[in-house]
Amino acid sequence: MPKKENEKIKYKTQKAKKVKYPEAKIQLFDYDQVTGSKKENKEKAKKQKQYQKQKLKEIKAARKKEKQENQQLELDLNINSTKNIQNKKIKKKKGKGIVKFILFIILISGIIAFLKSPFFTLQKINVKGNNKVKSSEIIKLSKIEINKNMFQKSLLFLNKNLKKNPYIKNALLKIASSSEIDLDIEERVEKYYISASNKFYTIDNSGMILKESTTEPTNVIKLSMFKTELANIKVGEKLSESDIKDIEDISNIIKNYIYTIKSDIEISEAYYNEKIGYVVNLSQEKKVVYLGDKNKMETKILYLKKIIEQEKGIEGEIFLNKDFKDKFPVFREKV
Repeated sequence: MPKKENEKIKYKTQKAKKVKYPEAKIQLFDYDQVTGSKKENKEKAKKQKQYQKQKLKEIKAARKKEKQENQQLELDLNINSTKNIQNKKIKKKKGKGIVKFILFIILISGIIAFLKSPFFTLQKINVKGNNKVKSSEIIKLSKIEINKNMFQKSLLFLNKNLKKNPYIKNALLKIASSSEIDLDIEERVEKYYISASNKFYTIDNSGMILKESTTEPTNVIKLSMFKTELANIKVGEKLSESDIKDIEDISNIIKNYIYTIKSDIEISEAYYNEKIGYVVNLSQEKKVVYLGDKNKMETKILYLKKIIEQEKGIEGEIFLNKDFKDKFPVFREKV
């Protein structure tokens, strides 16, 4: 019997060491008080082992659940912490934004107050670049007032006000000092004139009607065969799109071709006709030139230069509206 007791105790101790969790160290049987055969004891030990396994599963499941709950709790805490941090940042940004806005308003208010101070009282207006329009008229048209603050509302409408005079093409304002401004004026230049209803209208090279007169203008080119209706011919208005196109083409021909013969050559009249093309009257040379269309203009000008030299002082007509293959330029003397 002592031998069996020793075996039971040894077996009990070995089984207890294999248990991982203290909670599983539960004995169903007290081996010191159990009697029976070895087979019976082993059966009881087997049942105890099965119980311990079941207990271990329950403990592991409980521990896993507890761990998951702790993780979820930690996650919730982190989320709440992040939200709190974000909310603090948003509040901080809003606070900074409000401060910046207030500072901006204060700055703008200070600048406006400074600009409206007596330091910027306008005392003088300098007008530059004007030839046709008097400086006094330009100042009057500008509606800028002397002995008042320089930054007047009229400055916003400066170009609009000045362009009421058709001779003024553009105006640039410059601040010369705290009490002085400069007005740089770009004027339109008289290039052509038309005759309608016993009146004469001077025009620039963009087709703008500049002036009405009862006397025929000098030193400008007469534009014949214009298409603009009489009712639309008014100072400050432009000619029709068709006439503007003709003026642009005629200006280009005169500048880039006719003036290459002689820079100061006198042209008294020019026009465009759909049937015969472009025509210019060289008054000093006493010759009317029929140029035809814009094709081969370089060749036409070479012929024109040669004919002018050969027929110097002879009044007549030069026909350059040819193809230069079967038909060549012709000079026809006036009879």
